[in-house]
Amino acid sequence: MFKNFSNNSAVALLRFLVSLPYKTIVSVGYGLGYLAAHIPSDRNRVVQKNLELCFPELNANEINELRKKHWRLLGRSLVEKSIIWLGSKKQLADMIEVRSER
Repeated sequence: MFKNFSNNSAVALLRFLVSLPYKTIVSVGYGLGYLAAHIPSDRNRVVQKNLELCFPELNANEINELRKKHWRLLGRSLVEKSIIWLGSKKQLADMIEVRSER
């Protein structure tokens, strides 16, 4: 029962996000990512440790900035899925930019 409620709530949230202007959706995503970056959690510690291992040449401040950027972009990515999954063709087309080498 809780799983259905959870799934239905997630779909309702995605439907709500689709109704918002794109810039607002992006801002919501960045905001969620900001919150995730500042909540102590196992995932946050894993991100921190992975960045330290992958980028040993960076100092603690640079790693911290990279960690926060990761969470902001992840938040944005997750909310942009609302358009990909439930948005109109126009919303999707407005979100995508194609560049050609020619």
